[in-house]
Amino acid sequence: MKKFLGTTVSALLFLCCLAQPNKKTSVEGIISDKSTHLPLSGAIIRIGERQAITDEKGYFIFTSLELNKEWLEVSSLGYESFKQALGSGQPKLTLAVELNPTPLFLQPLEIRSVRASERAPFTKTNLSKEQISKNNLGQDIPFLLDQTPSVVVNADAGNGIGYTAIRIRGTDATRINVTLNGIPYNDAESMGTYFVDLPDFGSSVSSIQVQRGVGTSSNGAGAFGATMNLSTNEYNAKAYGESNNSFGSFNSFRNNLKGGTGLIGGHFTVDARLSKISSDGYIERASSDLQSFYLSGAYLTDNSSLRVNIFSGKEKTYQAWYGVPENMLSSNRRINPAGTEKAGSPYENQTDNYTQTHYQLFFNHRFKQNWQFNTAFFLTKGNGYY
Repeated sequence: MKKFLGTTVSALLFLCCLAQPNKKTSVEGIISDKSTHLPLSGAIIRIGERQAITDEKGYFIFTSLELNKEWLEVSSLGYESFKQALGSGQPKLTLAVELNPTPLFLQPLEIRSVRASERAPFTKTNLSKEQISKNNLGQDIPFLLDQTPSVVVNADAGNGIGYTAIRIRGTDATRINVTLNGIPYNDAESMGTYFVDLPDFGSSVSSIQVQRGVGTSSNGAGAFGATMNLSTNEYNAKAYGESNNSFGSFNSFRNNLKGGTGLIGGHFTVDARLSKISSDGYIERASSDLQSFYLSGAYLTDNSSLRVNIFSGKEKTYQAWYGVPENMLSSNRRINPAGTEKAGSPYENQTDNYTQTHYQLFFNHRFKQNWQFNTAFFLTKGNGYY
């Protein structure tokens, strides 16, 4: 009996130990410049799935972490990335990390001129490349932002592929200022945005900032509703290559190839992407056949950078912009009135066809620490019919 009671008590103690929650750990620290020892604001720190940004004093903090062979990763534009393994079992970790400045001029002045800083009095959301890639399955840019506060999106085809629209705080795209690397994207005639002309552009975007309400950018359309800035001018130090393929409902396919040379000879870098997206759409005959490419080359020195971007999109979509009549919602929610004016079967080729190509040239130069110069030239060409 004593042995039985002893065994039972031991088992209960073992189970109680297993039931104890994992010890929580807090991680805090200061990020600074190794050469000047000054704190770095805006540096990005990642631990597992958690992310933080340093304040003006270079300070960051994570609370209630369950550390289990996690890595601390620190990155800041113009500095070499830092990575360190974190041990577990301690209730608090205090770190001091110094980042090595890169000798090349990498600061994208064209982005700083239209983006709000961390302390700017604007309501904003910043999306990193990792956050964008989680939702990027081939749908248009508005659908990559549909979980952003105050954003409402819709699609002609019903599944986010083809013609899409976005509203922020109830304001349509004609009063949302959209820039690509600081270059205005809103249509010069209608002030609208047609992301169908840039299929799979999200695969080349390195960061997005959405400012809700009147924003900082004065480029292009008036930002009464919101400001959206998309940046593709990312610097990749090492060569890479990848292929992304996805399949979804209504015969939706996304296939792309991406690659980059990394830094060649300490100065040159080239990045490229080739994409194809197709879908039958949720709405009848709301098919899409989309193709695009992206090519970027840069020359970097200690105080200057010269970058050329060329990207283009070609779309062929069956017209589906009339919407579903209210009296048909209960009987056929997928009906498409386009083409039904033809007797018998609808028109087979009542499509919208358009090609849009963008050329961008950026030059940045640093005269002194607090004196910098940048200029940009761009050309957007489009042609098509419906």
